[in-house]
Amino acid sequence: MSRLRIGARASVMSLTQTAPLLSALAPTKTVLVPFYDAGGDREGGARTALESDGVFTDEIEKALLAGDIDIAVHCLKATPTHDTPGLVLGGFRPRGDLRDALGHRDPGMTLEALPEGARIGTASVRRRAYLRCMRPDLEITPLRGPVDERLAALDSGKIDGLIVASSGMDRLGFAHRISHRIPPELVCPPLGAAAVVLQCREDDEIPLNIATGLSDPSAEPWPPPSAPCCARWAASATPRWPATPPPTENRSPSASLPSPLTAAF
Repeated sequence: MSRLRIGARASVMSLTQTAPLLSALAPTKTVLVPFYDAGGDREGGARTALESDGVFTDEIEKALLAGDIDIAVHCLKATPTHDTPGLVLGGFRPRGDLRDALGHRDPGMTLEALPEGARIGTASVRRRAYLRCMRPDLEITPLRGPVDERLAALDSGKIDGLIVASSGMDRLGFAHRISHRIPPELVCPPLGAAAVVLQCREDDEIPLNIATGLSDPSAEPWPPPSAPCCARWAASATPRWPATPPPTENRSPSASLPSPLTAAF
């Protein structure tokens, strides 16, 4: 093999989390193959389409199966919940912070302290469901797109806060914009959160050995049990959690937040 071809989505987030992998591969000759039109990255895609299983990985997997690339880099939460025949997850890169985060102009603001009626930006079905359960007084504003564009909406006053992934903010250098890293006990992260995986053809020994050699042992044990859970629930990066909030009688916005695992189910 004269060069190792690495395939990844062409989004800023994907390329940023792929960069450490390219550094770790040195001095191996590598070529980065960016996918500019990978499923969910298409402009104008319907929200329902973005909730489909494997929407961000299908085209890259097809290229991997066709032999156009040797290793694909994915967010684990975006990979299909069922294994793709002929492909395997060969390595797991160091995992980031799995928590969701609140971004706010007040650096000390927390989810509990948000004022009644605050406009919170998120297009995630999961996050909206938990917010409706815990803080039904908040106004949820659909918001998606690159993190910098969402932060621009916050800075311009179009929204009062936004919910994003802590790991994404950290990797993009926006950790200073996080006002509250939300405990998993309040907002349960998606299965596969903050994990980056290396996918290979199951019969391609050299890339598999390379992916295995770059795998972080501390990240390896936990993903396999989550995949059957996802498949059982037909879940992907945006599972359809119950979105109806519980009764709100006698509950004020400043009251202690209920456990989402009891409030949402």
